[in-house]
Amino acid sequence: MAHRVSIWRAAQLLGVPRGVLQQRVRAGEIELSDGLVSTEALLRLYPQAEFDSGGAFERTVAL
Repeated sequence: MAHRVSIWRAAQLLGVPRGVLQQRVRAGEIELSDGLVSTEALLRLYPQAEFDSGGAFERTVAL
C-alpha cells in the first residue's frame, strides 16, 4: 500500500539530503501531490529503500 510523505520525511527515510529530493522534483523525476510524495514513486527511484523495516514508518503514518 502506498503512503504519502513530505519531502523532508522522505529524505529522512531514504537517508539522502532533502535538497537532492527537491532537485529531483524540479527535474520532474518525482511528482508531488499537495506537497507530498508517494512511497511508490520513491521506491521506483530508490529500489534499495526499505520503509517497513523496524516499524518506524508505520508509527509515523499512524500519527
